[in-house]
Amino acid sequence: MKTACFFSVLILAVNLLMINLYGTDVPFWDQWDSEAELYIKWEEHSLTPQDLIKPHVQHRFAVSRLLRIALYELLGGWSPRGNMIFQSFLVPLIFLVFFIFVRDKLREKWKRFVFYSISVAVFLAPLYWEVILLGFQSHFYLSVIWGLLLILLASRPPEMKILFWFFLIGMVNSFTSASSLVPLLVCLVIQLVSLIGFEQKRQVSYLMLGITVFLLVFNMKLLVFPANQQQLGAHGFLDLVWLSLQAFSWPVEYLGILCLWLIPVAVIVFRYRVWSPEGMKRLVSCIIRDRANLALFGFLLWLVLSIGSIAFARGNYALFVSRYMNIYGFMLYTPFLLYLLFFDSAQLKFKKRQSGILLILYILLVAGWAREGLQEFQRCVQYKTDMDRIKMNLVMALQLNDPGYLYRQQQIKYIYGAHPDPGKVFTLMKNPALRGKLLWLPEKIRK
Repeated sequence: MKTACFFSVLILAVNLLMINLYGTDVPFWDQWDSEAELYIKWEEHSLTPQDLIKPHVQHRFAVSRLLRIALYELLGGWSPRGNMIFQSFLVPLIFLVFFIFVRDKLREKWKRFVFYSISVAVFLAPLYWEVILLGFQSHFYLSVIWGLLLILLASRPPEMKILFWFFLIGMVNSFTSASSLVPLLVCLVIQLVSLIGFEQKRQVSYLMLGITVFLLVFNMKLLVFPANQQQLGAHGFLDLVWLSLQAFSWPVEYLGILCLWLIPVAVIVFRYRVWSPEGMKRLVSCIIRDRANLALFGFLLWLVLSIGSIAFARGNYALFVSRYMNIYGFMLYTPFLLYLLFFDSAQLKFKKRQSGILLILYILLVAGWAREGLQEFQRCVQYKTDMDRIKMNLVMALQLNDPGYLYRQQQIKYIYGAHPDPGKVFTLMKNPALRGKLLWLPEKIRK
């Protein structure tokens, strides 16, 4: 645990270093839309509960908005850099929660070495720079933390105190992100498996099962809340077929990452001979061998459903876009986790030649992922350069009192999201409820 805590501090230090080098206080993209509106209504005392719960691209529910308001008051104004610093503390929390899933399996030194080697590529390579440097995507990280905690609680022997925390975290997660359904579905599967494979208090188990069903229904009702209906889309079988066809256009390295799933799963299928009843029985026995294996199975199921749901809802572009790295980065762990779950506990070993080939492929993929992360530094530098130039343009536009100045600049694409008119940004900066709270503006302009 000491090593995990040290590694968490290292993750935090890397994130804070990135913020110090490349961070900016100038709002970015849709911050000028929903977040500016949130602060204006807060200053005008016109914020309603419906404003807190309505979605923004199916996210930004009440928890994220309440956190933004708390930071807004704490920092004395709108500071994207302050949001970045807060969000940087969430990344090591994800690592620590994930570590709880595997700590009982890392007794040998070589396993700890593999685990931390992968963690360097996943958590220290700046593939998620966009999330850290934008600072307004905390719902992605929070939904991962709440979801993993729910799965951990569902895999433990049911007790009344566990039920209390499960319900509380489940409700908080419901108002954090639209993806809160995924961990609840995993918890439902875990609880059904637990009822079959473990001796436990039946009454408490049924009560926890009922709480899970209630949370699932509540989340589905929340998604069709009147304010949310405009954000929901219908996805049919043709969408899935089209998404599958688009896979052929993915870069080679992305197909390589998908092989992190395909190769180990194929090995498991043939080594266990899952087409036979005896092989399937041995496979299931690994999952219910102990509570640690059950939790690990829940984590892998959550990963599959999370990746599938986001890819299905947003297209193959979202599959590897950097802002979702906090989920997709876990793909690098999958061969190792599948080994811990299905091979290490079942006395099924690879032959030396097979192990060598798989190890070489795996090292190449991890190295490729790390190399891709290092290349992201170039984007960080470009982002910092562009945002500094945008800041000068915004200040100059206010000094000249001329929104047309923004139209004549070439970098305006960074300052607005859904609004193609930079005059929208100029109007927001002139708003008396917001102008004095734009901490990045010179004090004489704010007044």
